Amino acid sequence: MKNGKLKKLILTALVLLLTTGCAAVYGDGLLSLPKLPGEYLQLQNRLDEVLSSGAVYAVAETGADRQAVQMVDIDGDSDDEVIAFFRNASGVYSVYVFKYDGSDYVQIGYAEGYGTSLHSVSYPMLADGSMAIALSWGFDEATTFGMTVFGFNENNMYSMLDVRYSSTLIGDINNDLTDELSFVVRDSMTGRYKANIYALKGDMYSLVYEAELCIELKSVSNMRIGTAERGFTALFIDSSASGGGYVTDVVRFTGTTAVNDTLDSASGSGMATWRQISVSSADIDGDGYVEVPVSRHTEASAIGGDLRYRLSWCSFRDGQMMGKKAETFHDTASGWYFVWPDKWRDTVMPQSINTVYSSAVSFYVPTLANNQSGNGYEEPEHATLLTIYCFSGDNRAEYVQLYSNLKILRATAKEIYCYSIPDGEASPLRLTEEEVLRSFYVIEKNWLVEGR
Repeated sequence: MKNGKLKKLILTALVLLLTTGCAAVYGDGLLSLPKLPGEYLQLQNRLDEVLSSGAVYAVAETGADRQAVQMVDIDGDSDDEVIAFFRNASGVYSVYVFKYDGSDYVQIGYAEGYGTSLHSVSYPMLADGSMAIALSWGFDEATTFGMTVFGFNENNMYSMLDVRYSSTLIGDINNDLTDELSFVVRDSMTGRYKANIYALKGDMYSLVYEAELCIELKSVSNMRIGTAERGFTALFIDSSASGGGYVTDVVRFTGTTAVNDTLDSASGSGMATWRQISVSSADIDGDGYVEVPVSRHTEASAIGGDLRYRLSWCSFRDGQMMGKKAETFHDTASGWYFVWPDKWRDTVMPQSINTVYSSAVSFYVPTLANNQSGNGYEEPEHATLLTIYCFSGDNRAEYVQLYSNLKILRATAKEIYCYSIPDGEASPLRLTEEEVLRSFYVIEKNWLVEGR
């Protein structure tokens, strides 16, 4: 039986399950297989043997691989194995791995887990092209998780790593085609967080890098692997800060050590990366290097307007800001950002305008006296240069029609973004339509962190 055909049939069966509801489950709906015809009955028989013991199918709480029955090429032979997750009457989680040998499905692996929930399932890539199974466990303490990583030998599954953590990311850090396991862990004695990175050594995972994280870290919101300035691979850890706002740790890998480039070595602070709004590190200018967003105005609430949403995107080295790549205005509530034009400098101010039909931001020159363009042109008082609108809801298309002279920037599944450039005298600060279109972006959500 061709593996692709089997996989297609099982996926179809999973869809049918949503409408038939024929299996007991622990978790949500995309769970198990209904009865399968012909040769697939052999697989169902293996699963029924487990269910007959009183177990039910179990699904992970989060992540891309949440189904109770999954098809994955664990051993790298181009044929998928069947991985099935269960929970017994005592609350113990278990994973079974089955392989088709040409005539029947045989069990090639079994393991039990711990914890009050199956938090997530991942498949780290190993050096020989095979995969491990990484199971994350939830506990009653909401900020702590556990991970057990299982490998395979000729007899069964065995534990390659067992660790407690707050957040984790699986990915290839040193470009050896093998995934490393990165964890943010909290020291129970000091309360400080640190990054621990494990790499495959033989048939086990071993700790290879360790780096202190900033004292402001409260909880991790995003983790990603990227290229830092000067070409080094780094782990970017974006977090909410204990005193409010957000900070970033950039852990750079040199080949032998890990260095936190955003950490002040004397104080342990990471406040050089502080911003008031939740925006994660990104390659903001498309040059292949990941930059850190930093608040352009740390006292924006005192200054007035919406300057707290204006960010500088910077690189760091040894706790110091090394350079600025770009500036943006981020409207995180409406899901968009705008690259701040160089010619606007500090002359232009943003102002939020919310109505029954839309949320909008107007960019304007505040007063005649605040002319800082340095080009001899005097803007009229409170001259609006650009307004960006966000329309949402079921009637968003009709709401757009209520406004005159709006042009569409972008339409997504839930929002319509528009803009207007008021008619008026020519201004050196005025943007062309091409500049507006080139500077506007929809914020893309990512799911590169587990834990929180």
